[in-house]
Amino acid sequence: MKDLGDYSGPFDSNIRYEDFSKETLAKLVEEFAMALQILEGNWQRILRERFGDATTIEMGIEQWTRSTPRYHRRISNLLNIQGNNVESIFKALQFDPAFSPGFFDIEWQLADVNCGFFTVKNCGPLNAIEKEGKGYEVRICQELEPPAFAATVHYYNPRAKITPLKLPPRESPDDIACKWKITTE
Repeated sequence: MKDLGDYSGPFDSNIRYEDFSKETLAKLVEEFAMALQILEGNWQRILRERFGDATTIEMGIEQWTRSTPRYHRRISNLLNIQGNNVESIFKALQFDPAFSPGFFDIEWQLADVNCGFFTVKNCGPLNAIEKEGKGYEVRICQELEPPAFAATVHYYNPRAKITPLKLPPRESPDDIACKWKITTE
């Protein structure tokens, strides 16, 4: 293991992730999550321009409900996240690349292993959508997000329930972005 802090030296045709330091890998993971946010944001804009809001939301729901269980299976296997309760779901959501701590400020409240709340205090995508000023946050947050989150929650427990307690629009940019409750039986 080389424990590199960056890749400023000569080209290495055999370089691997494990050649970098823990600190550099942590930063790289954050950049990968940011790249996902950029790709998703641009994809949404392209779809809206070509096909309109309704089709964009429909395609977004289909994309997230198909993809989320697939990548959550990989994440939970890698991190050995087992179980089907809220605690397990929260652990997995903490490492969902579409829910990156670098782009979201999230408060987690685990009431018990079968009930919990998460509050998104700051949401980068919501901030960007609100800045556009076209009201698209209502469609994204009220139509697309609930089934997308449900796909994740149901991957861990098909009988789990996720309920939005507060969704945009916000009265002020200082308000929380959203709040959700998850329960399992």
